[in-house]
Amino acid sequence: MRGTGIGGLKGIPSWRKSSDLAYFRPFLDFSKKELMEYALLNNIKWIEDESNLDIKFSRNFIRNSVFPLLLNFWPEFSNSLQFLSKEALHSQSILDEISKNDLESCRLGSSKELSVLKINSFSYSRIRNLLYRWLLESTSVSPSVKQVEEIINLINQKQESLDHVILISSKDNNNSHDLRMFRQVLYLLPKEYCISLDQHKESEWNLENDLLLPTGKIGFKETKGKGLSLIHKSKKITVKGREGGERCKPFGRDRSQKLKKLLQESDIAPWLRDRLPLIYVDKELAAVADLWVCDKFHTHPEEVGITFSWTDNINK
Repeated sequence: MRGTGIGGLKGIPSWRKSSDLAYFRPFLDFSKKELMEYALLNNIKWIEDESNLDIKFSRNFIRNSVFPLLLNFWPEFSNSLQFLSKEALHSQSILDEISKNDLESCRLGSSKELSVLKINSFSYSRIRNLLYRWLLESTSVSPSVKQVEEIINLINQKQESLDHVILISSKDNNNSHDLRMFRQVLYLLPKEYCISLDQHKESEWNLENDLLLPTGKIGFKETKGKGLSLIHKSKKITVKGREGGERCKPFGRDRSQKLKKLLQESDIAPWLRDRLPLIYVDKELAAVADLWVCDKFHTHPEEVGITFSWTDNINK
């Protein structure tokens, strides 16, 4: 009546585990009549919940007002309902088994990355089943039918680099994820990490220790013939996010390009581009994360330079 799927027909499980607690309900297969007769026979006292007769609660309205009417017409109604519940349990088990195998075949480097090409090799029903399991496993949020349909419409798009965001969120918004697609891959990203590196807030870096930023960590090491020339180490080095319009001539290239174009050519996902740290020497762009060192600031082949390493915290 609430609009549940087949999972809702399973009824209450006799055993389930939640976090570090296990719940066991050993009397589910006994009728109320059987339990009362046993209690009376063995002089067992029980407490009757006074709210059991209050039909403002939906379960009590169904139990006290609807079931008696149905039993008048179909005396075996209770048994039929129990049978349906058990059949739903078996059906759901099969669906879970199929979705588990399908997910394993579609997962890429992370449990929160799926291959769209592999997903599209399945039937519509299997795709729906797979997406329900993936989202529930990865976010603990049960998606709505509308959300699943929106995701299916997204993966049917022909644009490989389409950057469309679908919010997967709990009712209290305490558990939210952004679902995105890029280059035929579905990504599920924790909302708390989907932020940009501030373009207005500079962080000074002395190149003595790794630098922690809101979007990740940038490290460094000395490498012969690669990276930022050591002559710049004594200058003022700052790190901040991109604001647009920046240009860089990566070492070894014959011309400078807009940073936006370089990032597109390198297949950097759109939501990662504004998280990258830009490294400035005396307010001039010298390097982009661990991707490029601008030609003007690069060390000579026979000299030692500083190479950077960038670890984004979006996959924590």
